[in-house]
Amino acid sequence: MKRLYVFALAVCLSVVAVFAAACNPVTDGIGKDGTVYIGATSVPHAEILEFAKEILQQEYNIKIEVKRVDEYALLNPATSAGDTFANYFQHGIYLDEYNRSVGESDKLVSICEVHVEPLGVYKGGKATGESVDEIFSKENLVISVTNDRTNQSRALRLLEQLGIITVVNDKETISVDDCDWQGHQYREVSASLLASSLNDVDIAVIPGNYALLAGLKEALATEDAEVTRKYANVVAVRAENADSDIAHAIAEVLKSEKVAQFIEDTYGDAVQFVA
Repeated sequence: MKRLYVFALAVCLSVVAVFAAACNPVTDGIGKDGTVYIGATSVPHAEILEFAKEILQQEYNIKIEVKRVDEYALLNPATSAGDTFANYFQHGIYLDEYNRSVGESDKLVSICEVHVEPLGVYKGGKATGESVDEIFSKENLVISVTNDRTNQSRALRLLEQLGIITVVNDKETISVDDCDWQGHQYREVSASLLASSLNDVDIAVIPGNYALLAGLKEALATEDAEVTRKYANVVAVRAENADSDIAHAIAEVLKSEKVAQFIEDTYGDAVQFVA
C-alpha cells in the first residue's frame, strides 16, 4: 500500500512525467542527469525558486527544476519518498507537525528560513458594511478557516485577537472545538479553496501564499509582525541530505541579498524576507 501511495503522490505532483521517468529516472530527488527537483506551492515559493535557479545554475552549476503543487499536503510525503530533493511551502511549526505524524525514516529537516507571510482576514461575498468595525461587529458571521491543524490554530488566534471569537480551552495548538464562536458559524476548508469560496462567507482567514495566488491585496486585518515571525517559511529536505553540497548551495542562495531584494521588489509587505 505504501508503494502505491508513493506512486500516486508522484503522479499528482508530476515530479516524474512518463517521458522524464524513461529518460531521467529520479533517485532521492535528483535525476540521472543531475537535475535537482524541488516541490513548491506557486506563489510566492515557486516564483522565488525560479529566480534563485538562475543563480544556482550560474554560480554553483546546480540545475534545479521546480514542481508547482498547490495542494500542499502532498509535498512533504513526496520529499520523504525521494520524489523531490527538497520542498519549499511550509513554516517550521507545520513541518514539526508532519514529523510527529510519520516514522523516523520519513522525517524531514529545515535547511533555512526564507520568508514570512502575514495571514490575513478577507471580506467575503456575504459581508455587509464598509468599514472593518462594521463587518466584524455583525452577528452570525459565516467564517471560513483552513482545515489543517497548525494554520487553523494560527487563524483562530487572529480571530481571537480581533475579538470575534473567544478561546475557552487554551493550549499550544487550538482547534475550532476549543473556541466560543459567539453565535458565529465556521467552515473548515482546504487552504487552496479558501479564496475561491469567498463568495459563500462573510470573512475568511487565508494564508498569505493563497491570498497572493488569488490576487487578494487588501486584507481587513493581518497578524502582528511578532506573531508572524514564528511562521517563517522553510526549505525542507530528508535528514541525510541536510549537510550535502546541494542543500548548502540552495540555502546560501535563498538567504542571499539578491533573493532578499527580489522578494521586496516583487511582493512588498505581503512577503517579508527573513534576514
